[in-house]
Amino acid sequence: MVWFNFTPCMTLKYYSIHIYLIGTLAFMSCAGPGQLYLETSGNAHHDYDVTIYRDTWGVPHIFGKTDADVAYGLAWAHSEDDFKTIQEILIAARAQLGSVYGPKASINDYYVHILGIWDQVNARYEEEIPNDVKALCEAYANGLNHY
Repeated sequence: MVWFNFTPCMTLKYYSIHIYLIGTLAFMSCAGPGQLYLETSGNAHHDYDVTIYRDTWGVPHIFGKTDADVAYGLAWAHSEDDFKTIQEILIAARAQLGSVYGPKASINDYYVHILGIWDQVNARYEEEIPNDVKALCEAYANGLNHY
């Protein structure tokens, strides 16, 4: 199943809208009610103290002592709600859609390579991204990986 319908006449603007929408979907949450307490020690770099409470409508309410704790919990809640979409976004961001969904999806891989997204990330991440933002990104990634 190809979840993008690629045609040669699509423009970069069209793709950027799709990428934005897909990214937004990754941050949307909706699941069943319940409460989850996460206190992990499986990560050698950090222990996260976070509580995820889901209300009657399944909306996660995430509480933590630090922003990084909440980012970890947010990743966990996102994973519970729509892990498949998160994985598809990762595949797209890593320019591997063609290997998963076939030749029609490989145009996304082409755009990722031609835009040099990973070259930009690797060149600028350490120097231009503030440490507090890095901590949030790493906590979110740890939440995804731990899930």
